[in-house]
Amino acid sequence: MTIETQQPQYYDDVIDLRAYILVLVRFWPVIVGMVLVAVLAAVGLTLSRPTVYEATAAVVITESRAEISFVPEFRTTSQGLPANADARRNALIGLVKNPAIANKVIATLGDRLPPALRSTTELVEAVEGTTTGDLITISVRTEDPAVAMAIANAWGAEYERHVNQLYGIVVESAEAVRQQAERAKDDYDTAQSALVAFTGANRIAELQMAIAETEQILDAAAAAQVESRLAAVVGEHNEGIEALAALHATRRRLVRLLEDARALETQLATAGNVASPSDAVALTLLKAQVYAWPEPTTVTETLPIDLQFQIGSADAAPVRAEDVHAVTVVIEARIASLDAAIATWQQRQPEEATLQTLRGGGALDAVIAPLHEELRSLQAQLEAEKATLQELTQTRDLAWETYTTVARKVAELNVGAAVQGTVVRLAAPAALPTEPVSRQLVQTVALAGAVAFMLAVGVAFVTNLLHPDADPSAALKGRRPRAAALQ
Repeated sequence: MTIETQQPQYYDDVIDLRAYILVLVRFWPVIVGMVLVAVLAAVGLTLSRPTVYEATAAVVITESRAEISFVPEFRTTSQGLPANADARRNALIGLVKNPAIANKVIATLGDRLPPALRSTTELVEAVEGTTTGDLITISVRTEDPAVAMAIANAWGAEYERHVNQLYGIVVESAEAVRQQAERAKDDYDTAQSALVAFTGANRIAELQMAIAETEQILDAAAAAQVESRLAAVVGEHNEGIEALAALHATRRRLVRLLEDARALETQLATAGNVASPSDAVALTLLKAQVYAWPEPTTVTETLPIDLQFQIGSADAAPVRAEDVHAVTVVIEARIASLDAAIATWQQRQPEEATLQTLRGGGALDAVIAPLHEELRSLQAQLEAEKATLQELTQTRDLAWETYTTVARKVAELNVGAAVQGTVVRLAAPAALPTEPVSRQLVQTVALAGAVAFMLAVGVAFVTNLLHPDADPSAALKGRRPRAAALQ
């Protein structure tokens, strides 16, 4: 006979928990057993761990820096982290567990560390870093409280030095700057020596003296040449004036004689060549004045002796118009000759502009040209010497400025090294821990039980799904599974 078990009716909108509860009830021995095993294991593991002590050192983020410049003063500013503070804090926290710091701590503590912590890996594992705002806490856990305190303090000090060096503001190498200062000093000494040597051997003073002497000689020579030339020209000019005056006086007398001759000739032509004794005497005197050379002042002073005798003792010869005309022609020829002579002398006279040019010396440049050439050569040499002196002086001054600048930078670096900017600073050294770190037995057991319970529930439902007839609780009650009884 088969007994049909009435299955509960489920509704789509109602969740029936009885089936799940029945599964948990059937598998309660499994659930309780697993939770009990987990709790006992957690208790055993917690109690088996050695007693440890925790020492903590506090490091504060300061972000202060010394700003070094090429001036005697420097300014120190202190401020918080920049705008990307979260990224900087994460970086600082990540630098706490640093093998480089661990190696420095191992070298510093030496034998004070137990053998197990002399390994870089083990020592890094013993250190933890946390942050609260700008405060970084460095925690160290060891079985020996004194060792924990020593590691925490050494780690904090080395962490401060490492971070400040890593984020330090002064990045130049002081030694490299000192070498630059030494090279700058050598360059200055070389430039100074070259300037001193040139100053002692240059020809500037000699050339200046030679230029002054040449200018004096040039001025004196030019003045002497001008005066000499001017005197010669003026003498020649005066001589020409006197000659012209004499020629003009002779011409004027000849013109008067020409007028007398023409008048006499006209008179004879009018009288029909009938001359009187006075006409003969006039013709004789006219000839005497025409043919006399140089021109006489008076007739009686230069008249020939025989002419005077003829005038005094002989009868006058007959005079004709043709004889007078011949004298007229001679006089005209003499006047033409005098005109040519006057024109020649006038051409030889210098003009007033020429005299003024001679007084200024402009016409004598060819005479003093060698002196000018020598003066220009001396001036060119002087300018070359001055240019060399100026170049050497500027080189010396530039070398000195470079040396003083680099030397000032060395001094500033020395000061900056003493007050170098800090990013973090050890605020609170670790104290000796007096109480061991709590083992947190209750929390550990509770966590282990909760995890075991959830795992056991999962095992129960999976087992019920694979074996619906399984009933672990029946074995504890001494009865068979429910399905066998129903049969």
